[in-house]
Amino acid sequence: IAVFSIAIYANTLQNGFLYDDAYTVVNNKFIKSLNNLPKLLTKDYFVLSTETTYRPIVTLTYFLDHAVYGLRPWGFHLTNILLHAVNGVLLYTFLALLLKGTIKPFIISLLFVANPVLTEAVNAISFREDILCFLFYIAALILYLKSRINSFSRKAIENDKPQNLPSPHPNPLPSRERG
Repeated sequence: IAVFSIAIYANTLQNGFLYDDAYTVVNNKFIKSLNNLPKLLTKDYFVLSTETTYRPIVTLTYFLDHAVYGLRPWGFHLTNILLHAVNGVLLYTFLALLLKGTIKPFIISLLFVANPVLTEAVNAISFREDILCFLFYIAALILYLKSRINSFSRKAIENDKPQNLPSPHPNPLPSRERG
């Protein structure tokens, strides 16, 4: 799934910055200095970032991208591609837990990563919040399902413990050897 997703969007690595990318990345002085990183969670965020919405997780990814790639667009696009590939794998994991199989989740996940509706979110760096939103949402659903599955498993195990089973002898203590 991940390889398929990366193959589909690998051509975006040669793209430049698009749409609002100039505003949110290229001209954003806030993300260009790691000294601003602690200000992500303060009231200074709006003043320094000149953003109109509060998106500290998305901005954190811009900080990291800029620290690693500078203003080379391919690095920012690579992050979007990798996040989208992770989402495809997470969707598969969620559906495999939910549907108790592998073929249907696999096919659905391939259709998801290839869905043209997601093209804008993967191609435009400024739309990364859509990718991240899905990532955290589907991860939360996976954790919820796993906790429910574990909860049911624990209850089943607790119900099968020997102390909960009826004893073959009404009073097992007299059968113990005394000596």
